[in-house]
Amino acid sequence: MKGYDYSWNGLYFVTLYCNKGLCLFGEIEDEKMIMSPAGLMVGHEWCQLLNRFKTIRLHEYVIMPNHFHAIIEITGNNRYWTDHARLELEPNTKNPFLGEIIGAFKSLTTVKYIRGIRDKDWPQYEGRLWLRNYWERIIRIDGSVLDIAQYIKNNPSTWTSDCFYKRT
Repeated sequence: MKGYDYSWNGLYFVTLYCNKGLCLFGEIEDEKMIMSPAGLMVGHEWCQLLNRFKTIRLHEYVIMPNHFHAIIEITGNNRYWTDHARLELEPNTKNPFLGEIIGAFKSLTTVKYIRGIRDKDWPQYEGRLWLRNYWERIIRIDGSVLDIAQYIKNNPSTWTSDCFYKRT
């Protein structure tokens, strides 16, 4: 959203898509996601973001054959009240930007995936692992968090009608 500061505390719904729609992370069987080793790596690296960014919380997420949905929360309180009742920035506690978090995730998973190609015979891809950009939505209404979380949970069961659907 133009003019919005994506380091502000809040909830964000993000979607990342594999370049060219390649189904590299597993497959859907009986409406359940069966992850490949690459899919398991993606999940592991997502959870590891908590060690890199201390002011985030990870909520519902799903790894699909060729995309990834998640709710992420930026929680850091990068402001404090002084004795003079002014709002001041606390030194060295600026929240990361959402793009910084997603960029780190994409970079880490790409490096690990390339190692998987080299060392574990994972399927190859051309160009980038992920599309250059990602989709994000600011979650502003409490009720929509539950709706989005339900959408994420149900994603494997609605795979064949998903806009990202591609036969494996």
